[in-house]
Amino acid sequence: RAGARNAAAPAGNQSDVVVLSNRFGVAKIDRLGARVVSYIPAGGEETLAMLDSGTGGMPICFPWFQFNGPEGRKSPKHGIARYSMFDTVRVDNGADESTALFRLRSFMAEHRELFPHDRVLQGCVERGASAVPV
Repeated sequence: RAGARNAAAPAGNQSDVVVLSNRFGVAKIDRLGARVVSYIPAGGEETLAMLDSGTGGMPICFPWFQFNGPEGRKSPKHGIARYSMFDTVRVDNGADESTALFRLRSFMAEHRELFPHDRVLQGCVERGASAVPV
């Protein structure tokens, strides 16, 4: 990725990466899979491993983990939400608490056969004195 852009982009022109920042640290969340791709605690160093292949971080694993989908090892690893673009619903960056809320209304067409259910999936990432980004 070229780098993080402002998380306050208007609807319809959303950035691919949302940034949460407060006095406790900075977290970056990729809308693809609502995946935390970076976390740096205040005064510290990067804590998440990202591979050159673009894998790593902390994705939302839904509706299965590893290769436990309906096609076994042919199923997308960690489910289909990991490969879906989430909408950014809300980003709040305060001095002590930061929150980002993501929503996925539908899966990509090629995944409908693997999970033919209509679901709305939400993911929330929080960072504050008592919360690490998850």
